[in-house]
Amino acid sequence: MRIQVAAALMLMGIATFVSPVRAQWDPGATQHLGMGYGQNAMSQSALRNAADLSESGDRPIRGYAGSGMSRRERLLALETEYLQRVERDGVESAKAWAFEVGRRDGRSR
Repeated sequence: MRIQVAAALMLMGIATFVSPVRAQWDPGATQHLGMGYGQNAMSQSALRNAADLSESGDRPIRGYAGSGMSRRERLLALETEYLQRVERDGVESAKAWAFEVGRRDGRSR
């Protein structure tokens, strides 16, 4: 009798480990979650960009990186300043200045 009980318990234990594990997964819920994240990201982007545009939609209100200039004007001013610094202070110093300006502009954006 003990052997039969032990064999039955052993079979039940083996059956427990051998049987495939089934997790509940709903593709509809996954789709809704993904769509929610996407809509949230798009709405945040739209709000941020809408705040940056003027009424005419052609130029940011605050300017590029808070400079009050368009992107093209800002890049031209930076290029001119960089070339002047290269002549005056050398390439390494000008690169360090450009790096810091980029960090500052990135934080203000």
